[in-house]
Amino acid sequence: MNAFLDRISGVFDKGLLLAGLFPLLITISLWTVLVATIFGWHASFFWLGSLSASTTATLTTALSVLLLVLSFLLRNLRRPLLSLWSGAGAPEWLVQQQLRRRAKLQGEITALGNWRDATDLIEAIVVQPRPGNVIPPERLTALNTAINQVVNFQSEWRTIFNQTAEQLKDAAANFDRALLIPLQERLKNFARSRKDWKGATVLIKAIVVKPRPGTVIPPERLTALDTAINRVVNFEWRTIFNQTAAQLRDAAENFDGALLIPLRQRLQNFAMLREHRETIPRQTLENRLALEYGPSEITEATRLGNTLLALDNYPYKRYWMEGSVFWPHIEQMMSGGLLDDIQNQRILLDFVLALASALLLSAVVALLIGPWIWLHPVWIFVSAVEVGLSYLVYCVFSLFAAEALSRALRAGCDLYRQDLLLALGVKVPQNLDRERMRWRQLSQLVIYGETGGLRFRDRPPQS
Repeated sequence: MNAFLDRISGVFDKGLLLAGLFPLLITISLWTVLVATIFGWHASFFWLGSLSASTTATLTTALSVLLLVLSFLLRNLRRPLLSLWSGAGAPEWLVQQQLRRRAKLQGEITALGNWRDATDLIEAIVVQPRPGNVIPPERLTALNTAINQVVNFQSEWRTIFNQTAEQLKDAAANFDRALLIPLQERLKNFARSRKDWKGATVLIKAIVVKPRPGTVIPPERLTALDTAINRVVNFEWRTIFNQTAAQLRDAAENFDGALLIPLRQRLQNFAMLREHRETIPRQTLENRLALEYGPSEITEATRLGNTLLALDNYPYKRYWMEGSVFWPHIEQMMSGGLLDDIQNQRILLDFVLALASALLLSAVVALLIGPWIWLHPVWIFVSAVEVGLSYLVYCVFSLFAAEALSRALRAGCDLYRQDLLLALGVKVPQNLDRERMRWRQLSQLVIYGETGGLRFRDRPPQS
């Protein structure tokens, strides 16, 4: 009661205003526009003008008190609303949807690791002067040809792809589609995976397979086409690179390095280019995966729930400290702009979830009570629009606020965790491994009451 009296007596904090009052005002404004549209704007303004001053004052006072009470109730429902929108009690198919999304993201990361450590493989090749032991010309030519094949295979690979697509197109123009559809799907899926090949997917989509009864493709031609597609889809570019690097290493161990240095430099430049092209998008996807998903063993039903789970798991993943236990402690150590940013993003997240909940509840009210006021199909449209707005607010703005909050709290954990160690009376270790052991011991102390050999530093007596 004291908290309620504080709020209605003028001490309005940002949380009550933004996460309680504003969502209700927005929802009421939408309903006001709807009612005025139903009864007519002219009639609505005429009705408002016909009210006496005392009636207007009474209605204003009653609505203000009701609005404050509802705001206070909505603000105190922030945790249940957060749990609800995070996926508590959601059906299993939503969890499966998130699992598929996570697997797709992980697959994209794995696909971008083909050239990882390629530069290290070349840098490990040491060419040395071996006077009188020159590499034979035919072996040098073969090695140079192999390196040319590796370096220039990108364009050759696309040429082979185009030729295979033409073969499939010719077969589709002359034979029945029954045996050709699986081949077209394989080539289409491969084209989609090659995002750096412009027009590849369009080329495959242009192939039209039709039913042609009695014109089955001959087995030998089908086998040749399947072999060509396998060559395109399953070609191991990195395998050829590794084989070429092994040939260069063998030559460097047996022959003089004078003629091998240019070959090694070409292969190294190629490896650096391919590895650099993969590193940036791979790191972007890895950061996204770490931001949006927690441990692989646990998956929530919504993206919001998984983002908050990843945030809660971050301290343990980095420093072996239990996030669910020590987040309040870390926030007590924060100060300045970072703490303000965390508070603002938390209030923004509460506001978005409150607004989404108010719109969803309003849609239910419109569907159940609206026909009793005015029997008209417009209520179905109104409910659909409010559900759509609720979903849009939740999907777009809640994820934006949750990710911003997650980044700010992670920064706070990185910057202030050692200050928390000192505040808890523990000496800050000199390296990360020892610090992790300290956090594990502190976590066991707070959760289970086990000291685990934990020692506290001496504090000077307070005067």
